[in-house]
Amino acid sequence: MDNEDDFFLNKEELAPLIEKCENMLMHQKKVFFDVLEFIDLLDFYIDNAKFDKALTIVNIALHQHPYALELEFRKAEIYIEQNNADDALAILMHICKIEPENADVLFMIGVAHCIKGSFENAIQMFDAYIDIEHDVEPEELYYNVAVSLLNHNQYKYALHYLKKSYNLNQHNALVVYDLAYCFEAMQEFSKSIQFYKKYINLDPYSQIAWYNLGVIYTQCKKLKKAVRAFDFALAIDEFFSSALFNKANCLADLELYHDAVNTYLEFLKCEPDSIIAHIYIAECYEKIKDFEQAEAYYSQAIELDSECAEAWFGLGTIKFFVNEVRMALRYFEKTVEIEPHNEKYLTLYGMALYREQIVPAAIGAIKKAIQINQFNVDAWMCLAEIYMFEGKIDDAIKCLKQARKQSPHYKISYTLAAYCANSQDVMRAKKYFSEAYTENAEESDIFFDICILEPNVLQEFRNIMF
Repeated sequence: MDNEDDFFLNKEELAPLIEKCENMLMHQKKVFFDVLEFIDLLDFYIDNAKFDKALTIVNIALHQHPYALELEFRKAEIYIEQNNADDALAILMHICKIEPENADVLFMIGVAHCIKGSFENAIQMFDAYIDIEHDVEPEELYYNVAVSLLNHNQYKYALHYLKKSYNLNQHNALVVYDLAYCFEAMQEFSKSIQFYKKYINLDPYSQIAWYNLGVIYTQCKKLKKAVRAFDFALAIDEFFSSALFNKANCLADLELYHDAVNTYLEFLKCEPDSIIAHIYIAECYEKIKDFEQAEAYYSQAIELDSECAEAWFGLGTIKFFVNEVRMALRYFEKTVEIEPHNEKYLTLYGMALYREQIVPAAIGAIKKAIQINQFNVDAWMCLAEIYMFEGKIDDAIKCLKQARKQSPHYKISYTLAAYCANSQDVMRAKKYFSEAYTENAEESDIFFDICILEPNVLQEFRNIMF
């Protein structure tokens, strides 16, 4: 297969050829094209992702020119694009027997093996391709292989070739960017940051690179650096909505709620129908106790989607914590109607029911939450609390013992210690207190806030602490 690039047609010359081909297909006429014309046509249809039509044309072409390896290669290429690796390999291996040192064929065999998931075989063919191909710079060869592997999420293999390419030329921006991306995908964030910075040195006006850097800083909990990176992305493109949204999230996590709201509002100018942005604005207003604004944005989210359970839950939460429990119940009922298997929703719904003295339904809702997730500490604690308020201390203790088996947690142990102490089982209370204190010494007030023992007995628990 010789290089015929010099004989290929330009766009103006190709147009009548495409028209002639389309006419042939439409009227199912027999029209002759030479091999180079077929190759031009096939490249056009492949480049424009019209693979079914390309397959029809290549079959016609091979009927007219049955021994043209260039056409067989194009057919294999079409199969590759259609993820039909087996048929592609059958053709490529046939060509390889005739032209065993054809670099393009070896490369495509490697790609076919990638599609099949046979990555060790792919690597063998890619290495053979690199050894044979002498018309392309080595750094480009390594990069071509790396991109094929990245396309199949084989980051470890891709990294091997990217490093080889980088070692030959450390100023190739494409290689530097893909190294950063590869390390990011492998969650080697410090190395990813290093290469995104290198890329930014090569292309300081790449808003995507600044944005990706911000995302990684966010994952590393370096929120102030993340905000700065997003600001650079926004300085390049002020309407970069993803950067606005992620910056707002960081500001909210930094408890800069006013700044977060302002940034979310900028985001809404770009994407006014974003339900999640309305909810996050409402949550920010909740944090600063501006319940009126919080309600307004939850309500706007519901206007955008009446089945948005999170917004209904937000409205219920506000009403619950300002002691408008009856109204809260209405919102919670809507929430669990939309998402009946959400443990968080069921737990707070159960507590609201209990506030209204609808005890059996309250216990039922929280038990359902526990059935959904036996590791839900809050649900176990709420259930035990209801039993305690109902004067069923034995049931409360039994509940927390079961909770410890399912989800050992210092909150459960401290509470269980207090309940045992209050029921005069001081020895067992000390055991649970010691276990909780070992796990988290700073939260010991959980025990002392609940326990009603005499001061001299309480001192025995303080002695455990000291």
